[in-house]
Amino acid sequence: MNPAPPDVQRIPLRNGSLALHATGFRHPRGPWSRGEGFTPYAELTHVTLTARGLRIASRGGAVLLRSGEFFQASDAVVALHQLRERVALLPDGRDRLDAMDVLDRRLASRPRPRLARGLVLACLVGFGLQWLFFPSFDLAAMFSADLVRAGEFWRLVTANFLHGGFSHLILNAIGLFLLGSLLEGAIGLPAAAFVVAASALGAMLGSTLADYISAVGASGIVAGLAGALIWLEFRRPQLVPAPWRLPRRLLVGALLVDTLLLSFLPSIAHAAHAGGFLAGAGAAMLVTTGDPRLAARPRWLPAANALAAALGVASVMALAWSVWSPDDMAVHRRAERVLVIEGVHPQIMNNEAWMIAISDEPGEALLDVALRLAERAVTETGRADPNLLDTLAEVLFVSGNATGAVSTIDEAIVLAPGEDYFREQRRRFTGDREAGDRPEPPDVPIDPLPLPLPDEAPGFRV
Repeated sequence: MNPAPPDVQRIPLRNGSLALHATGFRHPRGPWSRGEGFTPYAELTHVTLTARGLRIASRGGAVLLRSGEFFQASDAVVALHQLRERVALLPDGRDRLDAMDVLDRRLASRPRPRLARGLVLACLVGFGLQWLFFPSFDLAAMFSADLVRAGEFWRLVTANFLHGGFSHLILNAIGLFLLGSLLEGAIGLPAAAFVVAASALGAMLGSTLADYISAVGASGIVAGLAGALIWLEFRRPQLVPAPWRLPRRLLVGALLVDTLLLSFLPSIAHAAHAGGFLAGAGAAMLVTTGDPRLAARPRWLPAANALAAALGVASVMALAWSVWSPDDMAVHRRAERVLVIEGVHPQIMNNEAWMIAISDEPGEALLDVALRLAERAVTETGRADPNLLDTLAEVLFVSGNATGAVSTIDEAIVLAPGEDYFREQRRRFTGDREAGDRPEPPDVPIDPLPLPLPDEAPGFRV
């Protein structure tokens, strides 16, 4: 039996001291807080030495005593051993030290972040396909509540890996890699993969409930990873090695600041972020236990991950067929479905009509349904959106009605007199420019005249 330690043992620091009392220890709070804190030994979850200093984790948070704060390097070693000895004196001290040893081994043998790298790679591949096959790939893979309800369920998966621009891609890739690496290290690859799958689905279900016209981006998954890490920090802190614990004020503060800043930006998919966050936290709850010595692998986890992988593969295959299907009838049936959806947004009809119009040699039946889609979209917006008028003009021109195309594009020119694109389209329709030489459309769609549309203005939510 170990002898009882003295009532108070002090280890001097350059900025105060580490004072070990009978039931707990007093310590500097760290760089993110001022003053001192008191932590009971019964609250400790992990104590370890790293190149940066002494890492102390408890149920209430994590503290780093930097190497430079100790007068001698040996003082940090003494502090480590003293804290472990005090933990050993607790009734369940042996079990607590065994749990700390598990975290030490996990810290020493941390594998490469395979899941985080895979997610970033998937986003890069998706962005490359967007660039190579614009706009058909975007229109076939992005989320749309109307089209999901029409049976195109693959969009619940594929939209997570599309992005609205390079900066959008980079921000999400950074979030996926940093948060994904932390989560994978804390609970392992299988459990982290389940959290990602749940977050992706939760983000798209949130978008469905919000009835978004269109949405793209992995930010719902990033939000899910954040939700899982917050769940671990507040409900399962004993599972995470001390060096991987983020200061609670930093973690919660960053989340609040991010939410506040995004609330002022247009076209942000707040419902997707909320859905991903809640799903990620819920998934982390399901796949973790309270003891780090027990693997975070419920019996059902392999089957759940296998199902998620199968759904992912099926979604990719369905998307590939939607984009590159040689069967005109498949495209025709899809366009007809859009026409009969109750309350479908004009932008969705416009997108379908445009995709048909710019495809290679669309047949008469396809052009007929494209014309009905484009005319309905233009009518429902009061002929006030030059972008939708351009689509109708394109369909008319491809159908052989050059006169109707010129008349329609003239309406777009009146609505947007400063946009050269519409004037170049007119030159195509009048024969002053090669029929196959379609001009590059503007990077950002021209804002339509304000009208009471049935939902929100067209555009990607990210």
